[in-house]
Amino acid sequence: TFLSSMKHIPSEIWRNISSEACTDTGFTGLSLSLVSKFVRSASEPVKLQSV
Repeated sequence: TFLSSMKHIPSEIWRNISSEACTDTGFTGLSLSLVSKFVRSASEPVKLQSV
């Protein structure tokens, strides 16, 4: 499945993707954190960067 294949991509890449995506009012960071535990942990450092 897609979620299991995501784990093969290094967490640093997901962190960079999250950093680019989380430039709004925090909605995207919150949404990312609800996708899965893996995505939540990868996006956690940047989830609130724009608040």
